[in-house]
Amino acid sequence: MIVPDSGHLALVLLLAAAIDILFGEPPAAVHPVVWIGKLINVLINAAPQTHRKAYGVAMALCCVFFAALLGYSVLYISSIPGIPRVLALLIEAYFLKATFAVNCLLGPAKEIYGHLEANRLDKVRELLPIYVSRNTSKLTRTQMSSAVIESVSENYVDGVLSPIFYYTVFGKLGLVAAYAFKAISTLDSMVGYKTEPYRELGYFSAKSDDVLNWIPARISVLFILAAAFILSLLPKNRKFPH
Repeated sequence: MIVPDSGHLALVLLLAAAIDILFGEPPAAVHPVVWIGKLINVLINAAPQTHRKAYGVAMALCCVFFAALLGYSVLYISSIPGIPRVLALLIEAYFLKATFAVNCLLGPAKEIYGHLEANRLDKVRELLPIYVSRNTSKLTRTQMSSAVIESVSENYVDGVLSPIFYYTVFGKLGLVAAYAFKAISTLDSMVGYKTEPYRELGYFSAKSDDVLNWIPARISVLFILAAAFILSLLPKNRKFPH
């Protein structure tokens, strides 16, 4: 396998970001993270009634191996001699994009922002369950706005920053690392609950997700501060598209 240089990796990341912004999420049938989710569902359905914590560890390791193998396969295919460089870049960018979702995270937030600006609070309450599980019927306008901001700030770590972080940190195997992280993240979202029937089954996945997000969660503050500073320089009456 040809080892990609830093310029190649940076270009893949930029292309992945452009794909996300321009096109959003690919159809479920060709979405690699959906494939991981389907594997998780198969393993959940096969879970025994006893030794569920041990099974949860094995399930997580199986999913991480599958996801890492998927990422490695993409790198192997894109490095086959004779494949045009542009095609190799697009293949890697497509699969990297699948590990993060800026458009998907911000789309509903922009819609809610528009309804808040128009004071359509009933519509906001209808859309809020996308981000929060609490009862929204009695929330004030300020509380609803705060709920969206808090949720987006939290989810951007897991859904955007962490996969990109592991992609950049692991260099030539960045795509493999991003997919390994995405497997744990997807497991956490599907089985990482303290309630039954997932309390023991998802214990290892939930703890692993906490560990893997520990560093990205802390450096996320720097990006939030930078974004807040840039926004503070914009005209106060500027309206954002929605």
